[in-house]
Amino acid sequence: LLEDRELERQATNLDFTSLANATCSNQRDEARIRADIAGFESEVEIAILILMKAGAYDDSLRRAYEDGANITGLGTTDLVVKTSVATLLWLLCAAHCFAVFVLPDSDPCFEDGTQSVFVQGQVSVAICISV
Repeated sequence: LLEDRELERQATNLDFTSLANATCSNQRDEARIRADIAGFESEVEIAILILMKAGAYDDSLRRAYEDGANITGLGTTDLVVKTSVATLLWLLCAAHCFAVFVLPDSDPCFEDGTQSVFVQGQVSVAICISV
């Protein structure tokens, strides 16, 4: 997939092998970082490896990584799902706008049907804008 290739490309920019080999451009920053992670080096290394492989880090990705599952690109799944849902909602709003403004009006809520297009149109536009 395109996302997997992009994730792999970004991971190559990290050039990380281990914390022991890691350096920082600012020596004071490096000293502070090493002091802050002292005693947690293995945890930090695992977190970095998961970030590089999955594109994100959370407890479920950590468990999957420890279970030996392929976590490549799984950190971007949430973004894919949210984008898909937003697209679906937008398409539904667009279909509703089409039905309100283009198709003949036969709304039983109004006696003569003249106000329904205006009211439905405002609601439809408000929904589409909010999405």
